[in-house]
Amino acid sequence: MPATSPGIGIAAFDPVKEQGMDINGTVAVVTGGGTGIGAAVAESLARKGAATVVVNYSRSAAEAQATVARLEELGCKAVAVAADVSDDAAVRRLAERVRADHGRVDILVCNAGTTGWVPFPDLDGLTDDLWRPGIVATRWHIDRVGEQVFSDMAAKEEMKAPLRRTAQPEHIAQMVTALLESDLVTGETLVGDGGRHLGY
Repeated sequence: MPATSPGIGIAAFDPVKEQGMDINGTVAVVTGGGTGIGAAVAESLARKGAATVVVNYSRSAAEAQATVARLEELGCKAVAVAADVSDDAAVRRLAERVRADHGRVDILVCNAGTTGWVPFPDLDGLTDDLWRPGIVATRWHIDRVGEQVFSDMAAKEEMKAPLRRTAQPEHIAQMVTALLESDLVTGETLVGDGGRHLGY
């Protein structure tokens, strides 16, 4: 007879009980949702059946309204809400409005932010110049450096990446929804750069 240990067991996998999040019918908030990656994420959530998507923006009001229109065409209730996520009071007002209007948040996508790399012991080394996104073909990035410079940068990065591709907003949106729907992945940092990070 096999020995057993109290408190340790193997439970049968129940594909119904153990499934990842069902995006259908959810209320989602996407910061920086008016353009680029945020807009792509918002549209991906709408296509997956989200009931409501709150499209947060800071300065891109016209673009945010255009994103809302696209979401509504997909059958999703959507609203654009202005809030600078670097302003704590503005974020609290955003949260309160969502709570008052929708009663809950099922999905929060913190898209409005960027990453710079410094040695962990040197967090003071996070200067303003480091706060920039990776190579993703967004209007923000292209406008910041110019089309030709961006094209040259992307070409150089593609040569270093095993998949030989430049990330598009839709690639990042695909990763976001895949993580939301996963039933076994948590606490991970997922890098979407065509494998470029393997050479760091």
